[in-house]
Amino acid sequence: MTYGQRAFRSDESLTEEAVTRDAIAPFLSSRGYSVLHDQRTQTGTAIAQFLRVKAPDGRTLQMRVRLCSLRTAGRENDRKIAAAQLRARFINDNWDDTHHFVVERD
Repeated sequence: MTYGQRAFRSDESLTEEAVTRDAIAPFLSSRGYSVLHDQRTQTGTAIAQFLRVKAPDGRTLQMRVRLCSLRTAGRENDRKIAAAQLRARFINDNWDDTHHFVVERD
């Protein structure tokens, strides 16, 4: 028996992602950051977004934007997903080592 393929991302999800990504620069600006560059690279439906900003203290920073979504309503574990999952597993069973790896990778 074959099953029909389920779309990984819905059109609504993709539209919501675009709206959220477009809202990041105005949000940062409202907090005193000057957005110097907003780079987005799309592969399939996945979008990588990097921002270069000038902080209120004058430092230039580069940020990688990672968006996380919650499950849709109607599931038993609704809203029980950690929004900060940057990796599936820790490195050396340690958050600091994992965070350092993610920062260096990006």
